[in-house]
Amino acid sequence: MPDYREDIQLPPGLRDDGIEVPYTAAQLAPTLKRLRDALEHDLAATHGTPQSRLTAAWTRIAELRLPRKAVPSRVLDELEALVTAWDSYTANGIARHAATLSAADVETERERIAWMLRRTEAAAALGYTTEVVPTE
Repeated sequence: MPDYREDIQLPPGLRDDGIEVPYTAAQLAPTLKRLRDALEHDLAATHGTPQSRLTAAWTRIAELRLPRKAVPSRVLDELEALVTAWDSYTANGIARHAATLSAADVETERERIAWMLRRTEAAAALGYTTEVVPTE
């Protein structure tokens, strides 16, 4: 798992991103909305347990790994790591995995989602104006 406090303000050539698809800000807007909603609505809710709120947030962002979604590569890597964890539970993997987490673990997962949001915001701020890869 990456250090979610890392400086994502480094120029793209100095980051260890591998190959990054240059998405436009418009292409990344639905991803940003989904990540913000996970943080501001699901995880910030006052009802339910921390684990149930995390389940809602994870469910909201799980769709980002589908084809034709604009997601920066490092964010997609984190989603894939989550899917691997969820898949270790046969039925209802997201909720079952969340239920096993402590309050501290839920906070770490909130930090992971916040890190995904910051990475996506940084990618949107790069200012690409031409769509290289078509998305929804």
